[in-house]
Amino acid sequence: MPETTVANALRRPRVPRSTAPSPADAVPGEASAGDIDTSYLESL
Repeated sequence: MPETTVANALRRPRVPRSTAPSPADAVPGEASAGDIDTSYLESL
């Protein structure tokens, strides 16, 4: 039913991703992976 869908959409709180960044939103293997690799090689 469209009525329940609209009611649920209005009742659900909206949180913009830009104002609430999380580690899951970060792109994997961009900068942190490079830092870990360099520190690992330097420790050897």
